[in-house]
Amino acid sequence: MLELTQLQEYSLKEVSILKGIPLNTAKSQLFRAKKALASQFFSCCAYERNERGEVVDFDGDGCACE
Repeated sequence: MLELTQLQEYSLKEVSILKGIPLNTAKSQLFRAKKALASQFFSCCAYERNERGEVVDFDGDGCACE
């Protein structure tokens, strides 16, 4: 899901058609995939957030993310 929407730049509507799933299911799957990726990143890497909570910098040296 992440690859299709973020790297290949398909819209969620296009992904739902390609996968033969309802649009709301595609939205839910994308949300869960982003949440899982963020959880994995934040559990293993040193990062800095701005006042809005956005990641503005991270230290990948020695990062054990897999």
